[in-house]
Amino acid sequence: MPLFKRQAAVNKSPSPREMAPSSVVPWAYLNKDGDWTIFPKEDCERLENAANGEPVIVNDGHHQVSVENRCMKLLYWQGDDVPVMRCNWLFETRKGKFIPIPEPEANAISALWSALSPDAVHAFNVTVVDHTTQYQTTASSGKAPDEIHEMLNKSFAECTPRQSHRCKAIHHGFGNWDDTAVTRHIRHLVFVVHGIGATYDKLKRGKPDILNQAAMLQEQSNQLIGKYFDPADVDSVFYIPVDWSTVFDEMGDNLHKTFARMALDSIPDVREVTNELLSDIPVYMVRQKQVLRFVTKYMNDRYSLYMKTHPGFDGDVTLLSHSLGGLISYDLLSLQTDDCDTDMKLVFTPSTYIQFGAPTGFFLGLHGGKQGHAMKLPGVTHTFNMFHVQMSYAYRLEPLIDLDFPITPPYQVDAAGGKKPFHVRVQDWADSMSSNKGKGSSNQSDNDEPANRMMSSLTDEVVAAMNPKFERVDFVLPASTMETSLSMVGALGAHTSYWTNEDFVYFVVAHVLGKAAKTE
Repeated sequence: MPLFKRQAAVNKSPSPREMAPSSVVPWAYLNKDGDWTIFPKEDCERLENAANGEPVIVNDGHHQVSVENRCMKLLYWQGDDVPVMRCNWLFETRKGKFIPIPEPEANAISALWSALSPDAVHAFNVTVVDHTTQYQTTASSGKAPDEIHEMLNKSFAECTPRQSHRCKAIHHGFGNWDDTAVTRHIRHLVFVVHGIGATYDKLKRGKPDILNQAAMLQEQSNQLIGKYFDPADVDSVFYIPVDWSTVFDEMGDNLHKTFARMALDSIPDVREVTNELLSDIPVYMVRQKQVLRFVTKYMNDRYSLYMKTHPGFDGDVTLLSHSLGGLISYDLLSLQTDDCDTDMKLVFTPSTYIQFGAPTGFFLGLHGGKQGHAMKLPGVTHTFNMFHVQMSYAYRLEPLIDLDFPITPPYQVDAAGGKKPFHVRVQDWADSMSSNKGKGSSNQSDNDEPANRMMSSLTDEVVAAMNPKFERVDFVLPASTMETSLSMVGALGAHTSYWTNEDFVYFVVAHVLGKAAKTE
């Protein structure tokens, strides 16, 4: 996800005359595109005045910087360190990008600069804009008047950025602070709980996929909000990944390694997947309390940290849980009563719970005693059980409420923008034609509700309690036309397809925001 959301295009500079004088020393970080981005003015002031090696919170409380180590880290989860540089001298390219002159070079330039007279007009072989000491400068191709100017000309000509970029100007300090402002108006926190396979991701890629998945959700959510909803809601939703896979390491007995030791030597790739992915489910079933305590502490710590850095936050919280993470979250939320074990008590109450591709219904049926009103989660206002039409091991919840009543089809989710997929519209047309054809001979009253849409009174009561806005709990995502015709291929990819499924992200955004799209 982008580290900073700017009010305007970053690093697009006006002419030197338009820049306001500033004594604030700029600091910058290296973004994912390999360009340097200057921190907002307030962050630069805090970084410049940092003392005693304490980390500095930046980016509206979403990152922290170690001034001593010159690196920036994500505040709420583990990620790659991002290089940071103090840049009291900046190189501006012909394309308007600002590149910090490396600190040793910048310090040498500053030492020479301090020897100049503040009352003179200083001529250099390149345009120099002084925002800090506000010395008067001019560009000239003539010979330097003295050794100091000659050495400065040489430093400007040989600085590191000059090796790969054409120079527009050299800046002492920075003046275009308006373009560095960060705009965030977070009103919705979403904890994203991963499913099986995070330990396998770490084994293969060095880090769990949930970090990339949360980043994809963040980026796609902002795109869809800008496209279908009020643009003012862009950057109002903040996704925090919940990586609970490290609980297996904290147990101390390295079960995955033990499973690998006992596995047969045949078909090693399949054995590896079984040991690292599918084993997460029985491990959770056997060590449920340890996992729930870990997840509780993980989310409580991050929520408390967010409230510490954003004391005025009064928005809502959503749990968005995938696969086995759905079962873990459901189990945890079902415990949130007044007499709950303190190690499993959340310090916040989620208003919305969305599980997707989750086997929760299977395990509720397996344990028994979780039918009817017992399925309502304490404190949660809206519960959604979402699944892909080709998902092989997702299970429904509504049929479990009343085992003696016929099954009602799940609620068909519209595609992004409120439109049904093409193949669904074709099927609706065919059903309509068939219905009209048989109308004349049918004894069914026009006012009778179709049998497959009827619910028992118990089911009506429970789903109304679990999701009063929709009065439904089970929601099926539309399959694409190709997935419908190639069901096996669709089934294989369905488990991981949610993160990039626009219809899914659209649905999540709509219900987190609690707003209808502009097109609806």
